[in-house]
Amino acid sequence: LAEPQAAGAHGWRKPEPRRVLVLGAGVGGIEAARLAAARGHSVEVWEKAGRPGGQMHLVVAAPDKEEVRPVWTYRWEQLQALGVPVRCGVNVTASTIRDFRPDHVVVATGARPRPLAIAGAEPVQAWDVIARPDLVDEGARVVVIGGGIVGLEVADMLALRGCRITVLEASPVLAQSMARNNR
Repeated sequence: LAEPQAAGAHGWRKPEPRRVLVLGAGVGGIEAARLAAARGHSVEVWEKAGRPGGQMHLVVAAPDKEEVRPVWTYRWEQLQALGVPVRCGVNVTASTIRDFRPDHVVVATGARPRPLAIAGAEPVQAWDVIARPDLVDEGARVVVIGGGIVGLEVADMLALRGCRITVLEASPVLAQSMARNNR
């Protein structure tokens, strides 16, 4: 939203204010809205869910992850201070976007887990378990498919519920992108 233009000592000038619509009120969407608003654009955020935050609610629900909450709270407080409207429970369609008449649309709708079909089993998604650990009986035998950050957090959460866990991971290192001390 900032373009090089012939003006100013550095060859840059503040772009004309634009009307920006951000789809998604998770960390990515809120950060995009915060930056655009701070640069003088007219910004509005639309969120499908009934509350902002996206996957951040899942992140802080995992064991020992409360220290991550400022990633969200800082951005949210800054956005509120800038007066950016955030509308939750919005069903976005091409028509509603056209009616809003934005100059730019930022799509920050996050990711969704892939469904997994296993013969003879009823898999439960990791995000569902993080949101509701009671979906898995205490003391159950559980196989976690995927030893990335989310997989290990689910395993940790279920181990605290007395479950016996087996983690299956294709790569030789578990949660390679996780900080070593947490891994």
